[in-house]
Amino acid sequence: MDEFIGYIVNAVTFAGLKKKHPAKIWYGAQTCWWTHRRKDLCHDGHGLPTDPRGGVLFQTTSVQGFLRQAENDPSQFGEHGLRTFMAGHHANCHVSVKDKRSTCFESWADYARAINLTDRYDREKALPTTLRLFDSAMAGVDPRSTPAVIVDWDLRDDEHTHELVRAIKEGHLTLQDLNRVFGNGRALTKLVRDSPTIGNIQIQYELPDLGPRP
Repeated sequence: MDEFIGYIVNAVTFAGLKKKHPAKIWYGAQTCWWTHRRKDLCHDGHGLPTDPRGGVLFQTTSVQGFLRQAENDPSQFGEHGLRTFMAGHHANCHVSVKDKRSTCFESWADYARAINLTDRYDREKALPTTLRLFDSAMAGVDPRSTPAVIVDWDLRDDEHTHELVRAIKEGHLTLQDLNRVFGNGRALTKLVRDSPTIGNIQIQYELPDLGPRP
């Protein structure tokens, strides 16, 4: 499964967006696409802003109201709730695994399907210790029962374990994120420190260099 329509990434997070306090939101009239960045706008032959498929846009300056409506009733987005809503952001929905252009869909069900395909692909690409860490975190189980996980993810003490596990469980670090930063302590450290659940902003992870991924 190398290619499929709609590969969902975690480039813009809900928590991160709330911190930015953007001035405006643009959103599709006939699609679920939306963005807070002017640079994401496409344009038709008359210079009017559109979504990536050429659809008409609305806009609002009531950004907090827009986000609050989503946060207060995530069930409106169907399967995966708020995660599906965030998949509609321009930066979070690529055409495919290899084609990083942004695309959009007409329904939240289409985004949920893309999430399911993405998750399946990411699980196929994950190493065993990465899957063990992620699945344990989501299940509320201490991942340190597997010694290799301790080494690969620098779970040297309770604090390092708690901060990483909490960031995963709260949805701020996805399996895709973990796949991307495997073996890169600096990148993992930044992700954990940027998490809104962080308790120790000075925490640092030192991951072993295990060579190139297969």
